[in-house]
Amino acid sequence: FTLANFGQIFLFGLSYFLISFAVSAVLGGISMAVDGLPQTLQGPDGQIEVTQSGGAVTTILNLVNNVVSIFLSLGAVRYGHLLLNGENPPISELFSQGSKLLSAIGATILYVIMIIVGILFLIVPGIIVIVRFGFYQQAIVEKNLGAIDALKYSWELTKTNGLSLFGLYILSFLIVLAGLLAVIVGLLWAIPTTWLALLLAFRYLHNGKNAVKVLP
Repeated sequence: FTLANFGQIFLFGLSYFLISFAVSAVLGGISMAVDGLPQTLQGPDGQIEVTQSGGAVTTILNLVNNVVSIFLSLGAVRYGHLLLNGENPPISELFSQGSKLLSAIGATILYVIMIIVGILFLIVPGIIVIVRFGFYQQAIVEKNLGAIDALKYSWELTKTNGLSLFGLYILSFLIVLAGLLAVIVGLLWAIPTTWLALLLAFRYLHNGKNAVKVLP
């Protein structure tokens, strides 16, 4: 599927990257203009360096950048599912999920908190959180759920497939690693392949072998 739609996926991915890069560059430029460059201090022993973060403006702009990232990722989810439906979605779908942004922000905050807490409890609970709640964005986009309901939906959807999904995450990591080792050019195939695999996994948990068909 990736090879059959490579041109379209490449243009979409390039647009996603350029927009993300442009936003980060602009916000970073504003941050440096207002708060100045981060300062690097030398530790008491003369060897340890401590980099101080910027001021309040930098903190706010970092939050804005994270919000933009969430917004674009929602659009990417929608674009991917439309593509898997056999449609020819426009790149503008990247900006189509603004109405779901607040739900996604709330769910992301809860998701990150749960991961941090899980990792503190001997790492394994953190992995379980990543695997079992990882479909929350797709639940928000495709099922139009709120933050809490999307997390609950992902938990229920994955309750009998945790190990299989963990295997998929490991395989995805290995594919990306292989793409990175292949003189980086391999990432042009590896990244969209693993991205589509997670979208297909969400659909497979609903429709089984009919995963590529439109969700009910």
